[in-house]
Amino acid sequence: MESNYEDVLAEMIERDNNDKNRDVAPALPADDAVILDNSELTMEETLEKIIEIAKTRIDI
Repeated sequence: MESNYEDVLAEMIERDNNDKNRDVAPALPADDAVILDNSELTMEETLEKIIEIAKTRIDI
């Protein structure tokens, strides 16, 4: 099965849109959720950010 980036991206966007907009149990972040965009972060940087966020959330 061969696919290209544009097709995969379009399918992901459509799936995410369907998930967010369905009538029953839409896939939405909780009101108190923290959104971390790690698109430009390394694994180590992501872990550092998660720890930083966790510490502020639990008052350490």
